[in-house]
Amino acid sequence: KGGEQPGFMGIGKYDIDAYYDDIKNRGKVIKGKLEKAGKQRALHRQGRDRLGFKTISLAGYTSSGKTTLFNNVTGETKERSESLFTTLTTTTRRLKLGREISLITDTVGFISKLPAYMIDAFRSTLEELLFTDIILLMIDSLDDDELMKKKFSTCHKTLVELGVERKNMIFLFNKSESMDDKKILHIMNNLKIEEVENCLDISALTGKNLVELKQLLQERFYGKIE
Repeated sequence: KGGEQPGFMGIGKYDIDAYYDDIKNRGKVIKGKLEKAGKQRALHRQGRDRLGFKTISLAGYTSSGKTTLFNNVTGETKERSESLFTTLTTTTRRLKLGREISLITDTVGFISKLPAYMIDAFRSTLEELLFTDIILLMIDSLDDDELMKKKFSTCHKTLVELGVERKNMIFLFNKSESMDDKKILHIMNNLKIEEVENCLDISALTGKNLVELKQLLQERFYGKIE
């Protein structure tokens, strides 16, 4: 029984076997739920493929503004917070690009040195990124150079390990309300990003350049806008 010790008058070692078995059983239950969720996502992807929807996924370090952007472009009211892991599951909604309809998905935020016991859970959530047409990689423009590089490295490395090709990434410099071109170029140099055509400074909060973002996505999917 939890809290009790074996032996006369409770003197002796704690009985950890029961705790170990309990944790092990919980782990099996969680693993089963994750496998079921993974199968459900696979079915959803097959449905989207059959219908011909173009897909977009939001990615980025935790608290980079993914959910704020998701809410802004979809009209959703998902919880957003500076706390870790506000988004733990994927959410997909429609996004109108000109006359076409695409699908946009908000995913879990990355962190560095993810604990081993959480890797499988996050892998099953992040696998959505491998099957999307375009990934919008959010970058917090207010971070200092070193912190920004650390976060970007974590995100980029994770995406590459998942098998995502860099050509499918669009880099969004978020929280850039008061930044000029010189500052944006500095960020690109700091992160060694050379694909100017795949970069855009935005503000998920105020809506800065979100019209331009939709135009960029529309061009990537359907060609140059007349």
